[in-house]
Amino acid sequence: MRFLMTVGLAAGLMALAVEANACPADRAMGGVVQRVAGQRGEVYIQRAGAENFRPAPMEALCEGDVVVATATGASVTMRLEGASSSNTVNGPGRYELPRAGRRPNIVDNALQQLLETWMPDIRRSSNFGVVRGGSSDSAEWATPGLKEGVATIRSGERPLLVRWTGGAPRYRVEVARADGSIVQRANVVNRTEVRVPAARWSGGPYTVRVYPGRSRTAALQGIFTAGGPPPANPTPFPATGGEEVRAASEALRIARIDPPRWGFEAMQMIDAAPVQGLDREAVYRSIDGVDESSIAQR
Repeated sequence: MRFLMTVGLAAGLMALAVEANACPADRAMGGVVQRVAGQRGEVYIQRAGAENFRPAPMEALCEGDVVVATATGASVTMRLEGASSSNTVNGPGRYELPRAGRRPNIVDNALQQLLETWMPDIRRSSNFGVVRGGSSDSAEWATPGLKEGVATIRSGERPLLVRWTGGAPRYRVEVARADGSIVQRANVVNRTEVRVPAARWSGGPYTVRVYPGRSRTAALQGIFTAGGPPPANPTPFPATGGEEVRAASEALRIARIDPPRWGFEAMQMIDAAPVQGLDREAVYRSIDGVDESSIAQR
């Protein structure tokens, strides 16, 4: 993680880098926040024994929590335990999570602890808009482990999500084998990410090059390998809160184990999940370890 920080931004970030509010000991998790819209103070969670706080994507919700959106245009989208679709509280409005009386279990505790460790990073990414691409003419990886050449993905046939920053309006991306033969190519217009077409990834190393505009000189070059899966979860997370949330939870788990090694694979896990309303940008930026100096308020 890069730690350059502007003085003017420091105070705002310090206010956001707080610990997540844990569920009371007698309350089970009731759901997970997927997306938040609105200015500070316009959306918040009321929780027994805690001060009101602004939620962030992947924030754990507890039974009995009250989700509040006070202004028109403010909203909180959440996936409740056992629900078949998302719930959205649109302002002005409020929603109280039902108290089912279920006691917390080992999965609740494991998932809540995992999400709490990520909350400072995810809050920084979600409460501030991050200008990724267009903010600078110099390209930089937004995909963990590629620059260092230690990124590892699970072997198999699938597309790959690759992310970076930079100001050029058009990019070309190539993935090559060690002998220089090209495995896949992709063109990108006005974006700083690409889903490289599916290929059968096995062994390595594979070299990823990003070319800006018509240049024949790569602005970025990174390396990854393909091999066995990441360490298994001893307490698998269920999909009762939605498959996208489950996949993101597993991705955060493996990224926490070894960010440079497993961060790239973590992004692939989220990218492959069904789209169900999660603010994936905030989660991707947290996995990448976006530094405070690249965060700007929208």
